[in-house]
Amino acid sequence: PTAREHARYVRPDELHQAFFFDLLSAPWDADAFRKVITEAMQDIAGTGSTVTWVLNNHDQVRTVTRYGEPTPEGSGLGPARARAAALLMLALPGAAYIYQGEELGLPEVVDLPDDVLTDPIFRRTGSRARIRDGCRVPLPWSGQASPFGFTPGAESA
Repeated sequence: PTAREHARYVRPDELHQAFFFDLLSAPWDADAFRKVITEAMQDIAGTGSTVTWVLNNHDQVRTVTRYGEPTPEGSGLGPARARAAALLMLALPGAAYIYQGEELGLPEVVDLPDDVLTDPIFRRTGSRARIRDGCRVPLPWSGQASPFGFTPGAESA
């Protein structure tokens, strides 16, 4: 729904919060972000309810990968943009929801073998187009590559 349609369901005495996904679907573009934020603040916050900001979820390509495309891997553009978007989201009035792994800057996992895929889209069609397993992999809790130690030097502590 649009911000105006979303606003019909949230009020301090009704639904206190409902996920507002427009920021998640906005492209990396200042004008697009401004439009989403302005509409949410006018329409949703104008009801007295809290806007719920979301940049990622279990159905979308992870922010680091989404904002890095179509640049080549290793450019650093995706992680830098994901951090900037997270800072913007966290500075907005309302509630910010962080999807698991987003705080670690995890990219989409694109090299999963067929035998571990569980997405019904893949199971029904055999196609990898628009499958969601790449953002649903378990969080890495060990390993030598960043960010698996969570902070630099954490392995030696």
